[in-house]
Amino acid sequence: MERRKRRKKIEYPPGITRDLLRTIHHIVFYHGTGLYKILARATPEQDVEHVKNPCTRRRHWTEGNKRCRIQKYVDEVRDPLHSAMVAHYPLLHTILTLAMAYHTGTHNPEATKPIEKVLNASYTLKEDYSTIKKNYKQLARAIAHHAREQGLITDEEKTAKVMEQAFEKACKIVDKLLPELPKLTVERAKIAEKALEYYTDDPFVVLRNAGIDIEPELEEFREFLAEISGKRAKPKETAKTPRTLIPSEVLAIAKALEYSGFSPDALKRAEEDLTQRLDELLGDPEGNALEIAYTAKLLRLLQKGEVDKIKEFAR
Repeated sequence: MERRKRRKKIEYPPGITRDLLRTIHHIVFYHGTGLYKILARATPEQDVEHVKNPCTRRRHWTEGNKRCRIQKYVDEVRDPLHSAMVAHYPLLHTILTLAMAYHTGTHNPEATKPIEKVLNASYTLKEDYSTIKKNYKQLARAIAHHAREQGLITDEEKTAKVMEQAFEKACKIVDKLLPELPKLTVERAKIAEKALEYYTDDPFVVLRNAGIDIEPELEEFREFLAEISGKRAKPKETAKTPRTLIPSEVLAIAKALEYSGFSPDALKRAEEDLTQRLDELLGDPEGNALEIAYTAKLLRLLQKGEVDKIKEFAR
């Protein structure tokens, strides 16, 4: 009998683990109501169903086969970095689809086809999120070209400019929800997973509890959609936010530490992030005085191992 071929051992790049890939796969394949509720806040109507129309497809996955799909994905990974790159794609895809829907007045799945073609090509070429942000003007032109070929639009140049703006504003939202690789940790990905999934009643509570304030970016996108569609935006619904002066990015690091159970890897990554952030802020010490103070405070608590005080800081 021939010996059974042994599966080649997968080498994971620094910062990418099986747990991270599992969480990313869940975000990609099983995002749902949470994401639509977040993006509804970014539309003139602020209506979840209006967001779902161009963005959803039928799914027939049970909890059992969902677990099997995730396990299969993690077990059969051949290129962990390429598999991790997909993390940001569903967010970009959905937000850009909304822009196309409002630009063309096509609030059905036809609006997503030009976006899908271009992003599928980007993923095939192994372009990560940072590459997409650098090449967004070229991608916007490609989307406009496909939209004209599809018959959605007639003025390709005008649509390319609209999609350039859409990319710029979409990336601000994505940046708040999911940091770029390799800064995307399991803890940070799990916050996004919880906020975006099907069974989340209020994703804004999830995000605020993690110190993430996405309201300014959503409001900017809402104004953009109202402008390109000629629709009057409804008065903004003011979300209840905790009264705190702590910068959201610093609070997010403290929350992520708490969610991770203060694991050694999370502590190390947090110290690196805080040190880098402090160095950047010191470029303008007067303008960044408050942020410097809170960043330095959390960094010192972390270095001294004062877990209880970090938990108190996070609240």
